[in-house]
Amino acid sequence: MLAEIHFEYVRSATSNGSEDAYLVYLDKVLTALLVPAETGWFLQFGLGSCEREGLIFTTLAAAENWVRLCVCASV
Repeated sequence: MLAEIHFEYVRSATSNGSEDAYLVYLDKVLTALLVPAETGWFLQFGLGSCEREGLIFTTLAAAENWVRLCVCASV
């Protein structure tokens, strides 16, 4: 069965206030936080099988594909 990935728009605290961000859920479990980057979206942190930080994704779809790869790699 294909895992359900959901992006929830939030505001993330910064040293200058706040910025757009997305919480990423995998089957309703918090998996990552993405914040804006000059060239797309920056992985602030990943959790569980996606435990990483510092990756850049050009689109949210690219981030979703990466989460799916993390899930497949951990099985």
